[in-house]
Amino acid sequence: MDECIEGALRLRVAGVSGADLDARIDKVLKDTGLDEIADRRVAMLSGTELRELLRLRLGFEREAMFRSMREGGDVWETGIVAAFHLLARAAPPHPGMTPEALDLWSQRHDAFHLAVIAGCEAPWLRRFHAMTVEQIERYRVAILRHRGVQEVEARLQRLLSHEDHADLRDAVLSRDEARADACLTAHIGETAVIFADMFEAFEGSTKAAE
Repeated sequence: MDECIEGALRLRVAGVSGADLDARIDKVLKDTGLDEIADRRVAMLSGTELRELLRLRLGFEREAMFRSMREGGDVWETGIVAAFHLLARAAPPHPGMTPEALDLWSQRHDAFHLAVIAGCEAPWLRRFHAMTVEQIERYRVAILRHRGVQEVEARLQRLLSHEDHADLRDAVLSRDEARADACLTAHIGETAVIFADMFEAFEGSTKAAE
């Protein structure tokens, strides 16, 4: 699976030329092992990477959610209500779902989670969160379009249901941090277990077919 990582971050520093800044960025990327990140081929998917990405996403999203609950105002609250309304009008993932319907649900699901953290006024925190979500999306597409682990299908459908997201919405809008934390941690934590198990099963079946 080949993808391009696009939209590299561009820093603007007064008094520094573009070429000089690019050279500094390239050095940092090389020193950290991330050189040639622009236009490079994405590494093969792995269950280990997926579990790590989900743990990182939970950490970033929890902190951004807490900050939103403390900093967000009426506009933030309205955004959550509107995002959930649209999500509730899209059927959650289920066997036999068309790719178009799955794409619509995915877009509205992501929009709801982004609305929850939209009140966070920490741009770097939100960027790191967006990076993990973007990478997790590669796995979600593979998993939801190639399902078949029967024992976890029911758990997955409940996890992606409107009820789970309604509980999170209500907790966040009530500014109940403990309840919101419990909802989000359970939601993403169980997602990590189910998605990792399903991906590893999918990965195993793909290798067996080679």
